[in-house]
Amino acid sequence: MRARGIGVGVGGLSVALLLTELVLTRIYSVTIWHHFAFLAVSVALLGAGVGSLIVHLLAARLARVELHAWLAGCAIACGLSIVVVDLALVHLPPDWYGGLTGAFTRVTPRLVALFSLSAAPFLCGGLALAAVFWRHGERVHRLYAWDLVGAGLGCLLAIPLLSLLGGPRALVAAGLLACLIGVVVAACGRARRWLVAGGLSSVALLSILSFGSSYDLLTLRAAKGIDLETIKPEWTRWNAFSQVSVFPDYGFRGWGLSPKFRGRLPAQKTMVIDMHALAALTAWDGDLDRLGHAWYDLSAFVYRVRPRAGQVCVIGAGGGRDVLAALASRAARVWAVEVNPLIVDGVVRGAYREFTGGLYDRDDVTPVIADGRGFLRHTDETFDVIHLSMVDTSAATAAGAHALTENGLYTREAVTEMLARLRPGGVLSMASVSPPGLAVGARLAALARAGLTARGEVDVAGAVLVLRADTLYDLLIKPGGFTAAERERARVQAEGLGFEVVHALGAPPPRDREAGWIATILGEPDPARLLTTQRSWPLDTTAPDDDRPFFFYQSRLAAAGADETSAHLLGGGLGILLRLAAVAAIMVLTLLLAPLVVARVQRGRRIAPAPALAFVTALGLGFMFLEIGLLQRLGLYLAHPTATLAAVLAVLLLCGGLGSRLIAGTGGRIDALTRALLGVLGYLGLVVFTGLFDQVIAASWGLGVPARVLVAFALVAPLALPLGAALPAALARVAVREPGAIPWLWAVNSGASVLGAVAATIVAIHGGARACLIVGAGCYALALVLARFVGRGRP
Repeated sequence: MRARGIGVGVGGLSVALLLTELVLTRIYSVTIWHHFAFLAVSVALLGAGVGSLIVHLLAARLARVELHAWLAGCAIACGLSIVVVDLALVHLPPDWYGGLTGAFTRVTPRLVALFSLSAAPFLCGGLALAAVFWRHGERVHRLYAWDLVGAGLGCLLAIPLLSLLGGPRALVAAGLLACLIGVVVAACGRARRWLVAGGLSSVALLSILSFGSSYDLLTLRAAKGIDLETIKPEWTRWNAFSQVSVFPDYGFRGWGLSPKFRGRLPAQKTMVIDMHALAALTAWDGDLDRLGHAWYDLSAFVYRVRPRAGQVCVIGAGGGRDVLAALASRAARVWAVEVNPLIVDGVVRGAYREFTGGLYDRDDVTPVIADGRGFLRHTDETFDVIHLSMVDTSAATAAGAHALTENGLYTREAVTEMLARLRPGGVLSMASVSPPGLAVGARLAALARAGLTARGEVDVAGAVLVLRADTLYDLLIKPGGFTAAERERARVQAEGLGFEVVHALGAPPPRDREAGWIATILGEPDPARLLTTQRSWPLDTTAPDDDRPFFFYQSRLAAAGADETSAHLLGGGLGILLRLAAVAAIMVLTLLLAPLVVARVQRGRRIAPAPALAFVTALGLGFMFLEIGLLQRLGLYLAHPTATLAAVLAVLLLCGGLGSRLIAGTGGRIDALTRALLGVLGYLGLVVFTGLFDQVIAASWGLGVPARVLVAFALVAPLALPLGAALPAALARVAVREPGAIPWLWAVNSGASVLGAVAATIVAIHGGARACLIVGAGCYALALVLARFVGRGRP
């Protein structure tokens, strides 16, 4: 019973820790900024690494500590620190940013303090797990299996808890779970003091979970610099996608409203996703004659070119603004595709159904809760208009993989698929804002060219109209080309509304840099010459693809820190990544060198062998490259940010735990460590790098989300089995000769994982997901070379 209590304690604590990590990505995305959601992963690994290093340095003292009491105490401390972090995130005032220049991308002292505090629960977890693995080195593969399985279950719990409780309360639930695990372990080890402490702590956290919301204890006071005590939302809910809030009417007039509009706008509520991405809820009584204002926004210009469409597909329907524009044009039927069920069922068909006039319950409107690409691949319908307007986000779309605004709707493959779903004469409309310092309009033009070229279009310039209102660009793409009459009608109407025609056959010459780039992208007949020209521009305007889907990210690595976008609100992040990489490298060196310094001071202290240290470093780097490569590739496929992270990590961890249990502890002609590494490299070579992985994804993309989750499981599980076996098999070898080195190796592996996560993200946004997987495979090949030296000689 006492031994079993250790395994249960390891598994339960891992549930709480992974649940905390995933919930933190959501809370960071809401309260701080999507750039920083990635740090939830980093602070978790940092805390675990530092905790493991402390165990190694204090090994002589900890050798006399009763293990059940230690594990119980660490679990209770972890639970309480989770709630402290939660309260700090909820209640800190909104002054985290360093002025307007670099706002939301600058790391301030207050943010550093907050992130350091966030590492506390994981520090407690590292203290507990490293001590257990060290003291039970002979069965490390079994305990590691408990650790991975528990972490996998934590991933699976994240989605329902976020939807049921919301971010702040879900963190309290994670803290409560950690305290309860401490009670269980204390009971198994008869550690009465910790049993009482754990019981009292659990009662306190249960009270906070039950009554905290009633006293606004867990209500956000600040988010993204907004004081929510002054500007209060009238409705707020969470789910695994995002936090959705609705504010009163603050005078929003659309993204590109015509300066010639003189009518009266109806009342509008402001719907905000993760306290930044904005959409409008329009008051309406169901009378189509009262939708005249919808005609006057640039994003709705497509309906002046293609009025009275039979079938319209609005992707990213949100609060229904673009649906109203389609209805105003007397479209016969509108498909409103929205990926977030909270927006459709919670807001438009729920709390604000009467306000919006039952918009999504009309006979001529069909709401669809799905991602746009999945819907288009799954449906047999074709459309006269496919409409995307501002379908981008500053939420953490990959939730923890440093989501910079990767978006599966703005890739060359996506545009090709959308064009294929148009009826003859149909038009694809894509509108997005191009803030100063970026060239989003040029990137949209590159996507239009890529999609038309893929269909065999020769006259690309004649098939695209580009209009602009201030910073909003609207591209209309018609396979087969616009007729002269359509172009003239568009020109006349655009001039009448005060919109600028940036590109059309016969349009005036470009008047600024971005307009010139658009003209070059759409007019240059030679693709090779165009690519050479684009590479000479300071911003990356090439068309993103599914392998590298970072639409807003336009920084060039060669100009890191000096280009216009390095600290940009939407397209920035490179500067942050590079600073994080430097911090992570220092951290790895510290974790490597600190025990060496101590050993030199304390003569006679044994240290880990260099091959073992190099080996766990290679594993930490390689695992993160593979994880982020898989997350990036499957994120587009599953089209659910937190579900992707939770599902992929859950498969990696659960099946990795199974692999640790079944592979790491076995013998044979080829030892467990070598078999695990060969299994990883063999799967990558036979499935991923042959293209079979991508072929399966392409063939099954039209399936429903549950079926795609099963396909993702089938693709990742065979790789996860050997991945989970490699580290425990190596630790088991080391434990035979030097068990005291296990906490140090664990710490170095955690530090290398932090560095790997940052490096893999840089590789992903500049080289693509496939490049990540290739680098990951290289790390595991290096580990295979080093494996023959692990645990073979004297330390």
